[in-house]
Amino acid sequence: MQNVRIKKNNGFSLLETIVAISILMITIVGPLSLASKGIVFADYVKDEITGFYLAQESVEAIKNIIDTNKKNNIDWLDGIKGVCMTGNGDNGVPCRIDIWKFNEPNYGIVGCGAEPEEICNKLKVVDVGSGSTIRLYGRDFSANILNNPQHPPVDSIFSRKITIRNVTNDYLAMDPVKIPVSERGLLTLDPSGIDEINVSVEVSWTRTGNPRSITVSENLFSI
Repeated sequence: MQNVRIKKNNGFSLLETIVAISILMITIVGPLSLASKGIVFADYVKDEITGFYLAQESVEAIKNIIDTNKKNNIDWLDGIKGVCMTGNGDNGVPCRIDIWKFNEPNYGIVGCGAEPEEICNKLKVVDVGSGSTIRLYGRDFSANILNNPQHPPVDSIFSRKITIRNVTNDYLAMDPVKIPVSERGLLTLDPSGIDEINVSVEVSWTRTGNPRSITVSENLFSI
Protein backbone atom coordinates (compact mmCIF):
# COMPACT_ATOMS: atom_id res chain seq x y z
CA MET A 1 0.00 0.00 0.00
CA GLN A 2 1.43 3.42 -1.08
CA ASN A 3 1.43 6.51 1.13
CA VAL A 4 -0.27 9.47 -0.54
CA ARG A 5 0.89 12.90 0.53
CA ILE A 6 -1.63 15.70 0.39
CA LYS A 7 -0.01 19.08 -0.32
CA LYS A 8 -1.60 21.99 1.53
CA ASN A 9 -1.72 25.42 -0.24
CA ASN A 10 -1.08 28.14 2.27
CA GLY A 11 -2.96 31.45 1.75
CA PHE A 12 -1.51 34.96 1.97
CA SER A 13 -0.48 36.13 5.37
CA LEU A 14 -1.97 39.31 6.81
CA LEU A 15 1.26 41.22 6.14
CA GLU A 16 1.37 40.10 2.52
CA THR A 17 -2.24 41.18 2.06
CA ILE A 18 -1.60 44.65 3.51
CA VAL A 19 1.47 45.13 1.27
CA ALA A 20 -0.48 44.02 -1.80
CA ILE A 21 -3.35 46.38 -1.03
CA SER A 22 -0.91 49.26 -0.43
CA ILE A 23 0.77 48.69 -3.79
CA LEU A 24 -2.63 48.52 -5.49
CA MET A 25 -3.74 51.78 -3.86
CA ILE A 26 -0.55 53.54 -4.96
CA THR A 27 -0.99 52.42 -8.56
CA ILE A 28 -4.62 53.59 -8.58
CA VAL A 29 -4.46 56.82 -6.56
CA GLY A 30 -1.38 58.16 -8.40
CA PRO A 31 -2.94 58.31 -11.88
CA LEU A 32 -6.27 59.52 -10.45
CA SER A 33 -4.50 62.37 -8.65
CA LEU A 34 -2.66 63.32 -11.83
CA ALA A 35 -5.90 63.22 -13.80
CA SER A 36 -7.63 65.44 -11.23
CA LYS A 37 -4.79 67.98 -11.31
CA GLY A 38 -4.85 67.86 -15.10
CA ILE A 39 -8.55 68.79 -15.12
CA VAL A 40 -7.94 71.71 -12.75
CA PHE A 41 -4.97 72.87 -14.84
CA ALA A 42 -7.10 72.65 -17.99
CA ASP A 43 -9.67 74.96 -16.36
CA TYR A 44 -6.92 77.45 -15.52
CA VAL A 45 -5.63 77.39 -19.09
CA LYS A 46 -9.15 77.82 -20.48
CA ASP A 47 -9.70 80.83 -18.20
CA GLU A 48 -6.40 82.39 -19.29
CA ILE A 49 -7.25 82.01 -22.99
CA THR A 50 -10.79 83.32 -22.49
CA GLY A 51 -9.51 86.26 -20.43
CA PHE A 52 -6.95 87.20 -23.10
CA TYR A 53 -9.51 87.16 -25.90
CA LEU A 54 -12.02 89.19 -23.86
CA ALA A 55 -9.35 91.82 -23.22
CA GLN A 56 -8.14 91.87 -26.83
CA GLU A 57 -11.75 92.09 -28.03
CA SER A 58 -12.23 95.49 -26.36
CA VAL A 59 -8.93 96.84 -27.72
CA GLU A 60 -9.89 95.78 -31.24
CA ALA A 61 -13.33 97.38 -30.83
CA ILE A 62 -11.76 100.72 -29.85
CA LYS A 63 -9.37 100.48 -32.82
CA ASN A 64 -12.32 99.80 -35.11
CA ILE A 65 -14.13 102.90 -33.83
CA ILE A 66 -11.04 105.06 -34.41
CA ASP A 67 -10.50 103.69 -37.92
CA THR A 68 -14.16 104.36 -38.75
CA ASN A 69 -13.87 107.94 -37.50
CA LYS A 70 -10.77 108.53 -39.60
CA LYS A 71 -12.50 107.09 -42.66
CA ASN A 72 -15.44 109.45 -42.11
CA ASN A 73 -13.08 112.44 -41.60
CA ILE A 74 -14.38 113.25 -38.14
CA ASP A 75 -12.68 113.58 -34.75
CA TRP A 76 -10.71 110.36 -34.34
CA LEU A 77 -11.96 110.05 -30.75
CA ASP A 78 -15.61 110.71 -31.59
CA GLY A 79 -17.82 108.40 -29.54
CA ILE A 80 -14.98 107.79 -27.07
CA LYS A 81 -14.58 111.25 -25.57
CA GLY A 82 -17.44 112.03 -23.25
CA VAL A 83 -17.99 108.31 -22.56
CA CYS A 84 -14.69 106.54 -21.86
CA MET A 85 -12.84 109.87 -21.54
CA THR A 86 -13.82 113.30 -20.25
CA GLY A 87 -15.23 115.69 -22.83
CA ASN A 88 -11.82 117.31 -23.40
CA GLY A 89 -10.08 113.92 -23.40
CA ASP A 90 -7.76 114.75 -20.53
CA ASN A 91 -8.82 111.90 -18.25
CA GLY A 92 -10.28 108.42 -18.53
CA VAL A 93 -13.83 107.64 -17.41
CA PRO A 94 -15.09 104.15 -16.38
CA CYS A 95 -16.99 102.58 -19.24
CA ARG A 96 -17.80 99.29 -20.93
CA ILE A 97 -18.22 98.17 -24.53
CA ASP A 98 -20.36 95.41 -26.03
CA ILE A 99 -19.56 94.10 -29.48
CA TRP A 100 -23.12 92.75 -29.66
CA LYS A 101 -24.32 96.37 -29.89
CA PHE A 102 -21.45 97.54 -32.11
CA ASN A 103 -23.76 98.45 -35.02
CA GLU A 104 -25.62 100.96 -32.89
CA PRO A 105 -24.76 104.70 -33.13
CA ASN A 106 -22.73 104.61 -29.92
CA TYR A 107 -20.85 101.43 -30.99
CA GLY A 108 -22.02 99.68 -27.83
CA ILE A 109 -19.98 102.01 -25.59
CA VAL A 110 -21.72 102.90 -22.35
CA GLY A 111 -20.38 104.99 -19.49
CA CYS A 112 -20.65 103.46 -16.04
CA GLY A 113 -21.98 106.72 -14.61
CA ALA A 114 -23.12 106.28 -11.02
CA GLU A 115 -23.08 102.48 -11.35
CA PRO A 116 -20.36 100.90 -9.16
CA GLU A 117 -17.39 99.79 -11.25
CA GLU A 118 -17.53 96.20 -9.99
CA ILE A 119 -21.09 95.97 -11.34
CA CYS A 120 -20.37 97.89 -14.54
CA ASN A 121 -17.36 95.70 -15.34
CA LYS A 122 -19.07 92.37 -14.65
CA LEU A 123 -19.57 90.26 -17.77
CA LYS A 124 -22.50 87.97 -18.38
CA VAL A 125 -22.45 84.74 -20.36
CA VAL A 126 -24.99 83.02 -22.61
CA ASP A 127 -24.76 79.34 -23.56
CA VAL A 128 -25.94 78.92 -27.13
CA GLY A 129 -24.39 75.55 -27.94
CA SER A 130 -25.23 72.03 -26.86
CA GLY A 131 -23.55 71.20 -23.57
CA SER A 132 -22.11 74.72 -23.17
CA THR A 133 -19.90 74.23 -26.22
CA ILE A 134 -20.49 77.82 -27.38
CA ARG A 135 -20.42 80.65 -24.86
CA LEU A 136 -20.99 84.30 -25.65
CA TYR A 137 -19.70 86.93 -23.21
CA GLY A 138 -20.98 90.48 -22.88
CA ARG A 139 -23.29 92.72 -20.92
CA ASP A 140 -26.01 93.99 -23.25
CA PHE A 141 -26.74 91.27 -25.78
CA SER A 142 -28.55 91.91 -29.04
CA ALA A 143 -32.14 90.75 -29.42
CA ASN A 144 -31.36 87.83 -31.75
CA ILE A 145 -29.10 86.33 -29.08
CA LEU A 146 -31.54 86.89 -26.23
CA ASN A 147 -34.45 85.43 -28.19
CA ASN A 148 -32.75 82.11 -28.93
CA PRO A 149 -30.54 81.08 -26.02
CA GLN A 150 -30.80 77.69 -24.41
CA HIS A 151 -30.25 79.45 -21.10
CA PRO A 152 -30.79 83.09 -20.03
CA PRO A 153 -27.73 85.31 -19.47
CA VAL A 154 -26.07 84.77 -16.11
CA ASP A 155 -23.11 86.36 -14.36
CA SER A 156 -19.81 84.91 -15.56
CA ILE A 157 -16.63 84.68 -13.49
CA PHE A 158 -15.05 87.45 -15.61
CA SER A 159 -14.94 91.21 -15.12
CA ARG A 160 -13.52 93.59 -17.73
CA LYS A 161 -12.14 97.05 -16.91
CA ILE A 162 -11.38 99.50 -19.74
CA THR A 163 -9.02 102.42 -19.14
CA ILE A 164 -8.28 104.98 -21.86
CA ARG A 165 -5.62 107.59 -21.10
CA ASN A 166 -4.35 110.64 -22.97
CA VAL A 167 -0.65 109.93 -23.50
CA THR A 168 0.02 113.26 -25.23
CA ASN A 169 -0.24 114.99 -21.85
CA ASP A 170 2.65 112.83 -20.63
CA TYR A 171 4.95 114.27 -23.28
CA LEU A 172 3.92 117.82 -22.46
CA ALA A 173 4.38 117.22 -18.73
CA MET A 174 7.97 116.07 -19.30
CA ASP A 175 8.82 119.43 -20.88
CA PRO A 176 9.38 122.04 -18.15
CA VAL A 177 9.26 124.85 -20.76
CA LYS A 178 5.88 123.57 -21.95
CA ILE A 179 6.82 123.98 -25.61
CA PRO A 180 4.03 122.60 -27.80
CA VAL A 181 4.85 119.16 -29.11
CA SER A 182 4.26 120.31 -32.69
CA GLU A 183 6.96 122.99 -32.35
CA ARG A 184 9.48 120.49 -31.03
CA GLY A 185 9.26 118.56 -34.27
CA LEU A 186 8.46 115.28 -32.53
CA LEU A 187 4.99 114.90 -33.97
CA THR A 188 2.12 116.92 -35.34
CA LEU A 189 -0.79 117.32 -32.97
CA ASP A 190 -4.26 116.45 -34.12
CA PRO A 191 -6.69 119.40 -34.17
CA SER A 192 -8.32 117.86 -31.11
CA GLY A 193 -5.08 118.40 -29.20
CA ILE A 194 -4.71 114.66 -28.58
CA ASP A 195 -2.31 112.72 -30.74
CA GLU A 196 -1.87 109.50 -28.77
CA ILE A 197 -3.91 107.49 -26.28
CA ASN A 198 -3.28 104.33 -24.31
CA VAL A 199 -6.00 101.69 -24.18
CA SER A 200 -5.61 99.24 -21.31
CA VAL A 201 -8.07 96.43 -20.70
CA GLU A 202 -7.86 94.27 -17.58
CA VAL A 203 -9.89 91.08 -17.33
CA SER A 204 -10.04 89.54 -13.86
CA TRP A 205 -11.65 86.40 -12.45
CA THR A 206 -11.48 83.97 -9.53
CA ARG A 207 -11.06 80.20 -9.83
CA THR A 208 -11.21 77.98 -6.73
CA GLY A 209 -10.57 80.97 -4.51
CA ASN A 210 -7.51 82.15 -6.48
CA PRO A 211 -7.85 85.63 -8.05
CA ARG A 212 -6.36 85.90 -11.53
CA SER A 213 -6.12 88.68 -14.11
CA ILE A 214 -4.69 89.50 -17.51
CA THR A 215 -4.10 92.93 -19.05
CA VAL A 216 -3.79 93.92 -22.71
CA SER A 217 -2.45 97.41 -23.39
CA GLU A 218 -1.84 99.24 -26.65
CA ASN A 219 -1.05 102.81 -27.72
CA LEU A 220 -3.18 104.22 -30.55
CA PHE A 221 -2.38 107.27 -32.67
CA SER A 222 -4.34 109.94 -34.50
CA ILE A 223 -2.35 109.41 -37.71
